[in-house]
Amino acid sequence: MSILDEIKRYKHSLFDHNDKSKSKSICIVGVGGLGTTAADMIVREGFKSIILIDDDIIELSNLQRQVLYDERDIGKFKVDIAKQKLLNINSSVKIKTHQTKITQDNIHLITSTLVLDCCDNIDTRFIINKFCYEENIPWVYTTVAGDHGFAKIITPESACLRCFYKNPKEAETSQNIGILNTAVHLASSIQVTLAFQYLNNKEYDNSLISFDIWNPKITKIKVKKNPNCKICGR
Repeated sequence: MSILDEIKRYKHSLFDHNDKSKSKSICIVGVGGLGTTAADMIVREGFKSIILIDDDIIELSNLQRQVLYDERDIGKFKVDIAKQKLLNINSSVKIKTHQTKITQDNIHLITSTLVLDCCDNIDTRFIINKFCYEENIPWVYTTVAGDHGFAKIITPESACLRCFYKNPKEAETSQNIGILNTAVHLASSIQVTLAFQYLNNKEYDNSLISFDIWNPKITKIKVKKNPNCKICGR
């Protein structure tokens, strides 16, 4: 099937309950800029089941990039408002929420076919990485800061986050350098497309995708599994 045929198929796939891939569940960890944008795309595409995990409340500064919220939502919990707004888009979707921060003690809250990493915390990402490897769950690592970021789908067969993330203490985040809202949309689009490709058993790019929307540029970096990795090394 050509790319054009694939696009035509998705053009008419909104709320298509005959598509078996839509019955697969997606867990979104972090319902901020990446998480709200990803969730919006997913429910509009007709997926039937999602899990939202976040412990934050909505602040005025969030409205610059977190697309499901507005001024009336300030001070309320993100997972509650996100669920409400998403059901207004697609009332048939099943949405489970957890008003908490992911830790090693509650990581079992992830009970989905695939995980989208939409958090802004490297420690949380490493917890997701270990759990998903042990439970054989694919996940899409995504990070964005300033005008650039990275995305990669990670499976038990591929290099895991520990294989290529060497200096976590030096990581840039939206908290320490800010964020351009258009960069969030690009990052989320790449992330969700990788998820769609995987869930539909289509060929997907296994590279670490680096992007810069200001210049603009997308680079693919081949990442090999580290045989000495403490998580996935053999």
